[in-house]
Amino acid sequence: EFLEQIGICPSLSVFIVRDCNLLREYRLLETISVCERLEIVVVKSCTEVSDTFLAKLGSLRYLKKVDVSCCEKITNNGLKEFLSGNTLRLTLEDLNVSCCLNLSDEGLQDIAKLEKLSSLYLNGLEKCSECSIDKLLKNNSNLERLQMERIHLTGNYISASSLKELKDTNISGCVELSNLWWLVEARSLQVINMSGACLVEDHSFTCFFRNIKSLTYLNISCCQLLTNEHLCKILEQNHSLSFIDISGCLQLS
Repeated sequence: EFLEQIGICPSLSVFIVRDCNLLREYRLLETISVCERLEIVVVKSCTEVSDTFLAKLGSLRYLKKVDVSCCEKITNNGLKEFLSGNTLRLTLEDLNVSCCLNLSDEGLQDIAKLEKLSSLYLNGLEKCSECSIDKLLKNNSNLERLQMERIHLTGNYISASSLKELKDTNISGCVELSNLWWLVEARSLQVINMSGACLVEDHSFTCFFRNIKSLTYLNISCCQLLTNEHLCKILEQNHSLSFIDISGCLQLS
């Protein structure tokens, strides 16, 4: 019922309704129609949200952040429609489509159009291939935050992208990950979580961390092939480190 009263707040710029499963989509659509100055919309885990709502969001002129994570009715068609206009290309900075399990390579293609995108969340998108991620990273080189937890990622099919602005990345739970070469240009990296990357070998750690000297947060728990020698090299180059998790690194002594 509260959504019926939103109409009296036409200047609303932030709209967050996480985990509200009883909200009907038509009410959400009415809200979007009235509040045309919205900049931030978060509807995480709202089970009624579908492609219809996402497409409507695409008409908002001031939109900077959208979180539709865990909205399982979202499909490639909805994402394509959402990104079809020219407005979002110049305004959207933060997009979270994590755990929208119907999304695949087709749905990711249009994300490359977002010129201002700085934060992208693709956690749990198991249908997306490395080839589509490779194209995405090539076209979104200004990303500062990238999260790709629990996806099919080896690193072997992603070229060394110029992610020179990247400061924060989470690739934890990518149990097939073995190659970090695609991150070698991320020299501004401060936070990395690669917990569970148990196939990454010493030489890959060496190539990756050679240029990384600004880390403050490092989670390499359960990276079972990491040795004392290469961990020492990482620590020698990152004097600003304030957090480290090496739980389950069985080669360390």
